[in-house]
Amino acid sequence: MDSAHATESGHVDIKLFYRKETRGKKPIRLYFWAHRHDFVVIVQKLGKSTSYLVTSFYITENYKRASYQKWYDNYRKGTDPALKGGEWF
Repeated sequence: MDSAHATESGHVDIKLFYRKETRGKKPIRLYFWAHRHDFVVIVQKLGKSTSYLVTSFYITENYKRASYQKWYDNYRKGTDPALKGGEWF
């Protein structure tokens, strides 16, 4: 799926984006950010299996909202070479 299609969540309140993590094994995670409701769901593929790790939480800090917006904007630009071919869902 290319980034033009991946960002189409089907709902105006959801900003969908992939992001390569900066700690640990550096997995690529899929974020569903309900930006108007300060809620995020994160999905991570577990290795080569068909299993996924999911977490969700409310965003309560302004600096975190700013981080999610930055990550979303960077993803939309399509300039992160680490994500080339990394979209898996």
